[in-house]
Amino acid sequence: MNLPDISIRTNLLPGDAGLILYQHGLLYSREFKYDFKFESYVAGGLQDLLMHFNPGKDAVWLAFRGQDLTGFISSIHRSDDTAQLRFFFVNEKSRGSGLGKYLMELWVSNFRSRPYKEAYLWTTREQLAAIALYKKFGFQLVEEAPSEHLGKALVEQKYVLTK
Repeated sequence: MNLPDISIRTNLLPGDAGLILYQHGLLYSREFKYDFKFESYVAGGLQDLLMHFNPGKDAVWLAFRGQDLTGFISSIHRSDDTAQLRFFFVNEKSRGSGLGKYLMELWVSNFRSRPYKEAYLWTTREQLAAIALYKKFGFQLVEEAPSEHLGKALVEQKYVLTK
């Protein structure tokens, strides 16, 4: 990675969940017009991550530019052989820098080094840049469903990566 102004931290500290929730809420509101229901969805997932975090099975990567959280990705165990990619974002200031690709490389390397057989993620059809990156790393679309639970009508998609 040639991002000299970016540092990566791989442990959660007090306040991180609030930063992740805040950044997600702002980013997805500006870019996709998601309302407060999206923040509720993220908050529920973050609670699950915090309450069940197992360093032997789960992983997080927080990208900072100075003191500002500029990107995040996590791997959450769902069973002994399945992981979920969650909370992936890169804010506007770091887009095009290679940070998203680098975070995905870290995530996939972690996935491949563990005994998981498959991983999955949920996204929405309108996340075109993220979907292109997921496909580049081998994720394949396996399911689509209409939804309104993020504050507007959209199509949710499930992608799976197998070893």
